Parts: sequence; structure tokens; C-alpha cells
Amino acid sequence: MPGLDKLDKAIIIELEGNCRQSYKELATKFNLTANAIKKRVGKLVEEGAIIDFRIELSLAMLDADFFWIDISTDGSENEVDFGDRIGKHRLVEAVNRLADGTYTAWGEYSGATELAAIGRYIRRTKGVTHVKMHPAIGMCPTLSPLSKVNSKGRKIAFNTTQLQALQCLSKDPRMQIKDLAKCMKSTARRARTVLTELQNSEAIYFTLRWDRSAFGDIELEIRLHFNESKAEPLAVLDWLKERYAFQYWTSYLFADEPVFHITMVVSDLREGQQLRRALKQAPFTTNVDVFVSYPFRRFPGLGLHRITELIDESGV
Repeated sequence: MPGLDKLDKAIIIELEGNCRQSYKELATKFNLTANAIKKRVGKLVEEGAIIDFRIELSLAMLDADFFWIDISTDGSENEVDFGDRIGKHRLVEAVNRLADGTYTAWGEYSGATELAAIGRYIRRTKGVTHVKMHPAIGMCPTLSPLSKVNSKGRKIAFNTTQLQALQCLSKDPRMQIKDLAKCMKSTARRARTVLTELQNSEAIYFTLRWDRSAFGDIELEIRLHFNESKAEPLAVLDWLKERYAFQYWTSYLFADEPVFHITMVVSDLREGQQLRRALKQAPFTTNVDVFVSYPFRRFPGLGLHRITELIDESGV
């Protein structure tokens, strides 16, 4: 099975920044027909490269930041059940197992109290022997400026009509205006106005979740330790983007140490070894750890949980 190509990646990135873009809009951007784009998106969904489309509250609405957690176990766990237990915590958005038998989890948290709570929860999970927490900052020049990795968004107060729209859009973020109007029990004109308000508010991410390994590629999780006196964080990312524009997907800067958590995709382990050597020889690198990652287990996460809670609290 051939891996994702450059057009596949470009489409995923566009829709991750705004999943409500139409096939016509995407066709204009990529100089293709709308039908060609529709087929591409359909294949990405069918093969699982696009897991789902979703709406989430912005980081500003949540007063939230990112975390990454490294988890070691005694090896007694069933990895699927273990991932599900970690993912039951409302802050967790994804859990994955690395080839060395350890796990990583990530999500969003609001304040030190929540960060401490997720740490306690994981440490008390059966089989866990060690946990290391990393508050993190999203920084990723390969993704859209509208991606939650790159944008904290804004904080607003939703009115009742907007909450009604959100209730409908949470079921299908890409629903057509006529269907949104029917769901809201309003006119198409009113539904379009409310949708525009939500899109312009920067309080909601219209986004998607992906699986970079769905087409048989190998996903790598990389911890790149860098010398801050030799390179600013953005300079490191620019170096990555210039040399590995296709392989490089996401990056988060740890707040507790000069380390980037980077996800990259390669076609085979030989390419991964070459990548590791190149990263190790970069002028700013002090150390680099590369791990083969098994597919992530995905969970609702804080951004989706809070939308549901807002709707429930409002009684719409």
C-alpha cells in the first residue's frame, strides 16, 4: 500500500485548520477539480488517515495549555486496556505505545491543579512504575495558523443560538447549511449567520484528527534536545521544515527543558536511521531520542468535553 503523498498531507493540513472548507475551496487552492478533491478526501477517510472531523473549544476558552506525559510500566498490562484506562481521564486526548514498551499521553490542562490531578491519576493506574510530566507549548510551522497547535484562539461568551448550533455541529462539523438550519429549527439564512459568527469568533476549532500511519508509513516520536545558546526554538523548527517538509508533522516545545517533541513519518526504518543521524549532527542538537510509535488511541479530550458540558449546562 503506498504511503501518504504530498497532496494527501496538504489536504489534511488544510482541513485540520478548518474542516469546513468545501471541496470547491480546496480545489481552487490545489488547482484541481472539486470531484478530484472529494475522491481524495473520501479515500483518506476510508483508509483511516482522517479519523474524524470535530469541533473543539479553543485553548483560550479553556484557559488551557498542552501536556505530554512519559509513562513506564512493569510490563504486566494489556496495552489496549491500559490505553483505555489512561484515556478515561477527561484531560487525555491520545495515548500511544512506543516500540521500547513505554507510553506517551497528551492533552490539554487548565492550571497546575489539573496537571497535578492527571499525574496522580496515571501514577495510580495499575502497572505504572514511572511518570514524567511535560507542560508544553504548541509550535508547528508545517500546520495551519488556525491549528490549535499554533493558535490559542479567543475567549467569548456564547449566546443561546450559538450553543444550539454547536450542539448540531458537534454531531457533524461539516454539515451543510440546510441541515444545520433543520437541526437548529431555524432558517438557512439564520443558520449561516450563526455559523459565520462561530467561525469568526476564534473560540472554536473546526478541525480533524488524523492517523499518519494509516497508509503503512512509520510514525516516529522524536525528542530533540537543543542548545539554547546556539539556536532559538523557531530557528530549530525552520531547519526541520526546510530539510524535512514532507516527513515533519508536529512539534511541541517542553516548558521544563529545551526539548522539542516532534512527530515525523518515514517510509521505512532505513529512512528513520538516516533521519536520526542527520538530527544528531545538526549544529544545535545536544541529544536526540527516536522512537517508533504504534498508532495512537484517541479520546474526546478537554476541548470536546467542555463543549458538551456547556451545552448541557445551558439546557438548549
